[in-house]
Amino acid sequence: MQTLIRKCLIILFVLFISPVILFGQIQDQLKWEELPPLPDKEGFAGMFAGVSNDALLCIGGANFPDKMPWEGGVKKWYDRIYVLEKNSSSWKVADEKLVNPLGYGVSVTYKDKIILVGGSNGKLHYSNVYTLYYQDGKVKIDSLVSLPFPLANMTGALVGDILFIAGGNSNPTDSPGKYFLALNLAEKTAEQQWQTLDSWPGSARIMAVSSSLKNNFFLFSGIDMVNKEDGTSERNLLKDAYKFVPEFDGIYLKGGKWIVLSEMPRAVAAGPSPAPTTGSDHILFPGGLDEITAKHKDPKTFPGFVTGLLAYHAESNTWLNFGNLPKGDTRVTVPAVKWGQKWVIPNGEIGPGKRSSKVFILSNTSVDD
Repeated sequence: MQTLIRKCLIILFVLFISPVILFGQIQDQLKWEELPPLPDKEGFAGMFAGVSNDALLCIGGANFPDKMPWEGGVKKWYDRIYVLEKNSSSWKVADEKLVNPLGYGVSVTYKDKIILVGGSNGKLHYSNVYTLYYQDGKVKIDSLVSLPFPLANMTGALVGDILFIAGGNSNPTDSPGKYFLALNLAEKTAEQQWQTLDSWPGSARIMAVSSSLKNNFFLFSGIDMVNKEDGTSERNLLKDAYKFVPEFDGIYLKGGKWIVLSEMPRAVAAGPSPAPTTGSDHILFPGGLDEITAKHKDPKTFPGFVTGLLAYHAESNTWLNFGNLPKGDTRVTVPAVKWGQKWVIPNGEIGPGKRSSKVFILSNTSVDD
């Protein structure tokens, strides 16, 4: 009996106490720094971002250049490509531009190329998929196989060679969807096709956050719309979380299974995505829109987005808070991209209609270059 009790205590330590110790160690090692801001006084929300030839590229996005939306301001989308080369102290604007002004899609880095998926502007949602490659001061833009339908406000992450896309809507007035698509980037370009997979066992959503860890795809939070009795609809901030375990036949994705994770302490809708990872088991959520902040109606007195740095420990399926981010510097509708051993979070929305041109780095000091 005593042996059985000791074994139970060891299991409890591994499952519950050990993750807390690891959380504390990693919390002490996290560092929040700034890169040079983008050369735009307003900054952008909904940008694409990635790394090619050791250069950081921030692409497209939107802002309100003249007036705030409640003052009659008109939202403007952009086709610019900003480049920050390694060890440079300033950004430059590439001569090349996107085919269309674009934002609010998904971007990932794959084998030194940046992949841009879908997105929208003031006219349309798009199904186009592009690759960007930076070399010798030039950006080369090519096309990949298009999505099966236009899509924006979705999330996505790269798991090995597979690019997963989840949620979103297909036009500006469309309800959130349960779209779940995959593209095998290891296949020959001529053979590549998007696969439609079974979606997660939860609500449809836009502005979700995804991540990739240990060859699995993770889906967190987002926004669904709920119809009210008076015929209007309102946002429903989601706190559910899921893991998708892909299944393969050789190099070919044949499907997978969804696992429901423990509920989040709060929503993190539209937070930096793909969510940064640190260590072998931790996914970080720097800010995001939570259900309390979403209820604030007056944009002039908006208190700012939540400052807590939420963390998920995948092995124990538990949640903890890693403390607070710099006050006033949390943002939403923003990409996250790994540059070397550090995660870059460029620009984003700091309040209704308000952007920031600041570019942050989140790093683990124990593995810094």
